[in-house]
Amino acid sequence: MKMSIFKIRTKILIISLVFSLPIILSVFSLLEFNTVSIENNDQLISEDSPKISGSWIVNNILIDETNGAQDWATREADYAWISGGGTFSNPYVIENVTITDTFAGYPIWINNSIGVYFIIKNVTASSSWANPFLGGIILTNVSNGYLINNNFSNNAGSGIVLDSSYNNTIEGNNLNENDYHGIMLSDNSDDNTIVANTITNNSVLGIYLNINNTENIIENNLIDGQSNQVSGIKLAASSSNNIIKNNTIINNKFEGILFSNDCNNNTIIKNSIIGNGREGIQFDGQFGPLHKNTISKNEIHNNNMGGIRIGSLPAKPVSEGNIIIDNNITNNGLSGVNLEAWTNSSLIAGNTITENNHDGVYLYGGNNHTVINNNIISNKYHGIYVQYALNTHFISKNVVNSNGREGIYIWMSDDLVISANTISSNNYNGIKLFDSNFNTITGNIISNNNISGILLDQSEDNIISGNFLDINMYRGISLQDSNDNTIIVNSISNSQKSGIHLLSSNYTFVSYNDIYGNSICINETSSVGNIFQNNTCFKTLYVVVIEELFTADEFIIVLKITDEDGNTIEGATIQVWWDGDNVSASMEEMGNGLYNITLNAILVGSEDPPILLNFSITASGYENLYYELEISVDPIAVTVAKIAGDEPFDILSFIMTPAGIIIIVAIIGGVVVVIIIIKKKH
Repeated sequence: MKMSIFKIRTKILIISLVFSLPIILSVFSLLEFNTVSIENNDQLISEDSPKISGSWIVNNILIDETNGAQDWATREADYAWISGGGTFSNPYVIENVTITDTFAGYPIWINNSIGVYFIIKNVTASSSWANPFLGGIILTNVSNGYLINNNFSNNAGSGIVLDSSYNNTIEGNNLNENDYHGIMLSDNSDDNTIVANTITNNSVLGIYLNINNTENIIENNLIDGQSNQVSGIKLAASSSNNIIKNNTIINNKFEGILFSNDCNNNTIIKNSIIGNGREGIQFDGQFGPLHKNTISKNEIHNNNMGGIRIGSLPAKPVSEGNIIIDNNITNNGLSGVNLEAWTNSSLIAGNTITENNHDGVYLYGGNNHTVINNNIISNKYHGIYVQYALNTHFISKNVVNSNGREGIYIWMSDDLVISANTISSNNYNGIKLFDSNFNTITGNIISNNNISGILLDQSEDNIISGNFLDINMYRGISLQDSNDNTIIVNSISNSQKSGIHLLSSNYTFVSYNDIYGNSICINETSSVGNIFQNNTCFKTLYVVVIEELFTADEFIIVLKITDEDGNTIEGATIQVWWDGDNVSASMEEMGNGLYNITLNAILVGSEDPPILLNFSITASGYENLYYELEISVDPIAVTVAKIAGDEPFDILSFIMTPAGIIIIVAIIGGVVVVIIIIKKKH
């Protein structure tokens, strides 16, 4: 009779998988434990014998505290595989049990066990029932459980399922190759700890928190998808205030960590998230916003798409206040950090974002993001790329170097503040604005970029102030088709073309800029209404040492000072320090850009440090120049000179070595001698 009831019940369950878990499992609670054997090496073990792994073989285990025939006390009295009293100091223990697969529903089900302390240890169980809410072990409305060192693998459902259960610990278990999830928490399962488990190659998710699960800790787990498991960890449906910490999450088919619909105030910290098929971390807000989550101190590398992505489709709820801080995000397939539409007020701070195959940071839409104190280096496209910003973003104090395109690119975005960044050696422009208005670019250090330091294209009413721009390839600041902008109090130097370039750009206010060392100070083409006030245009000074004479008593050096075009500079003011002493009074102007200095001889041995000769040179309309020589004259050379008649050293030739050392060959009394080494530092 029981067999026919079982068959009928099984058919009903197969047809009715959409029913809730309590209904499904209550059917199985009707069954009794009919087959229990005790085996070890084919010999019967007495109930007093030590319990070893695999020594207890049972069909299934059901504990239901609402049924007096199936509660912990009754089971402990009836079966040898359970011991203890259910208190903190004497918990019930189920240990060293193997659950056979002869029963399709649940290998282990603990139901309505609140306040009872128990341990399940060294148990092996699996089920052939293909349902994500069923698996190797199910805890329904349970607290104070401790699941340790069990093997819940190869289930047709999930490995471990907690439903409406709290204050349980899942530690050191193997959860591999289950057809759904490794571990699943659902329906208000709170304050649980999931620690140090090995979770590999499950078909759907490694760990899944679904529907109002809060205050859980997921820590020190190995979650290896082996390119088959869909995602490593997923939080969904208002699972909030959880901590995901120190996990290794690798090789999942899609995301390493995925959040969706109304998951807030979670912390993702110190995880290694590597080699996943899509993003390392993705927050998908299209079914509900995701607020105030923190992503901190993670290693996010080599994921096939982005490092971190937060966003939703258009016209979906807005996610706000998420924090991305102190992560190392490198070599991901798309952008390092990607904040898409309908995300506001995020903080991206203190991250190292390098060598990603798209942009370092990509901000699309949204408003009031802050990007601060990040190192954004050597990304394939832009360092920071902003499109369609809806309101103010603050981009400040970042190091944005050596990116493949622009350092910072602002595209059709208004009211941004770009301040105090160091932007260097990017392959295109340091900062570029396209069709972007009312932005402020201030206090940045922008150097060695391959086109311009700052480029405005079709952009109006922007302020460029207080920036230091040096050695940008073509232009310091360039405007094209851009009107009503303000360029004030910038230092712009050493561009190959112009310091400031205005092309078809009208009504620009250009004032109080120091512009020096550029081929052209200010270049204005096809523009009207621009105002230029109180700008200082400097050129660059160049120094050439054209003659040196050395005796035992004095050294004589002749300098030639010119501009970048070779024009000689007369009337320069030259301050000179020889071995730390001010000897400027010995400098003599000879005319035609030549200046002579006579110094008291200081001889040094070949092993002694050289003597420092410093020049500070100023000339009206030119950038101040500091010039330095290190001079060594060996006493042996002076001795040779005395033998030759105490004649001065006439320079015959010199050789510049790859290390920057100049070897001087001189004629002393008709004899050619190598006597001087000068190391030129500037």
